[in-house]
Parts: sequence; C-alpha cells; structure tokens
Amino acid sequence: MMKINQIIPLIKNLEEDYTLLFHDVIGSFISEITDPDNFDENSAEVNLLELGNKLGENITNYMIYGATEFFLSNEYPHRITKTHWNCIDHLLKTQGDSFTDMDKKYLLGLRDSYMCIYKVADVYRGRNLTLTNMIESKHKPITIKGIDSNQDIEIGDIIGCRR
Repeated sequence: MMKINQIIPLIKNLEEDYTLLFHDVIGSFISEITDPDNFDENSAEVNLLELGNKLGENITNYMIYGATEFFLSNEYPHRITKTHWNCIDHLLKTQGDSFTDMDKKYLLGLRDSYMCIYKVADVYRGRNLTLTNMIESKHKPITIKGIDSNQDIEIGDIIGCRR
C-alpha cells in the first residue's frame, strides 16, 4: 500500500507552481500546530531542519506526513489560473500510469476526506475499538471492528482517523 513518504517525491517533481503551493501549505500547517497563539497564515514559514533538530526526526516526519495528507485531501486556488486545484487529481491525471490500482484507490479515498480526533472509549483486544468524537460531540460513538493492531491501544488514548 502506498504511504505518504512515497508521495512526497512525486509532489516535489511537479511543476514549480505546485511545489511552491505544497511548501506554503506544509509551512502553514506546521506553523499553526507548533505555535497556534502566534500563527499568521500570511507569513507562516517553518525551517524544517531547525524543527527537526528541536523535535527529533521521528516527530518531525509525523508532522510532515500529517501536513502532506492535509495538502492532498484539500483543494487550493491555482496561483496562475485561479481555478481550484487538487494534488491527487493532478497526480492521477499526469502520472496515473505509475500508480497501482491499490495506490489509486488509496489516493481517491484520501481525496476530500478529513481528519477527526477520537478518544478511545473501549478496547476489545484483537477485535474492535469504540471511539468517541472529540471535535463533534453530537456524533454517537463508533465501533471499529476487526482491529489487527501492532500497537497497544488503551482506553483514554487520543487517535486521529480519516473519515
């Protein structure tokens, strides 16, 4: 299955307008989560090397992957044409032959999806999880069945999932 770290080089090889937009979105996303009190979307810039030195490579990579998912799942105004543009659509249109059917399915599933934050309410080891939505409390708890996790998930853990 395709992973975010496999998509980043493809994005960086796009036309300059698209790579500039990618860097702007990554900088804005990381700037907002690292310093939300002083965030200004018009001047959000992040030095990833400096950030990596402060937070460590592992945490920095997770932040970059999360920002990349955010970039892929949204539409942005194109700087020149002023039309709305989505990276997944563009990648599939220009490089679609280089993706497997599973890669395409993953990318299309990611398109227009959004991240939600859940609190683990109940765990049935090896079987399922019950999660409560922490952002939209009006939603009923959801149960995810058939969990085969190599990580220990405990009641009270906070996790992010795409919907």
